[in-house]
Amino acid sequence: MRKIESREEFKLVFGVSEFNTFLSSNIKDFTKLFTGRKIKSLYFDTINFDIYKNQLLYDVDKFKIRIRSYNNFPSFTKEIKENTSQGKIKISEKLDIESFDDIEEIFYLGKIYYPTIFVSYNRDYFKYKDARITIDTDIQYQASINRKLDISIEESKHIVVEYKKYNKYSKNIINYLDQPYDQFSKYQEAIEKIFPNIL
Repeated sequence: MRKIESREEFKLVFGVSEFNTFLSSNIKDFTKLFTGRKIKSLYFDTINFDIYKNQLLYDVDKFKIRIRSYNNFPSFTKEIKENTSQGKIKISEKLDIESFDDIEEIFYLGKIYYPTIFVSYNRDYFKYKDARITIDTDIQYQASINRKLDISIEESKHIVVEYKKYNKYSKNIINYLDQPYDQFSKYQEAIEKIFPNIL
């Protein structure tokens, strides 16, 4: 089943010490929603890294393609995240596959996209007023074996806190941020760490 949803989300990106300060100041106002999960996503791109390059060139009219699983459970979802002039959209579709290896390519908007890089992290979920807060820690990057023989793991130094609407009735959640939000992409950082010489 294909699901389309509009998105409003704002990210704060911290180092460890900054995050500890943020957490100690705010955790009393957070309500845990449910048990945290290990998320693993396989991102796709063209042979020439067109998606990554568009990330650098454009603020809107760009997208990312990934297949995602949770807690190493054999259930997979294809997600296309679009950033348009009208806002952010995520298109989700459950896949009938048993592992990431079952998808060799994805055809989208006239181009073929290939498995490129894995992004994995631990995610915790909280509620704060009308916002849903996710906190991503232990972020790791690893090349897909069909793009690079060296599949050693690179670690991010960042912790990512994301504010999203709790439901469709939520107010403007940007008002809850006590500092400027960041434009941060795990996929972009992953490419720059794993494929530093593609430009």
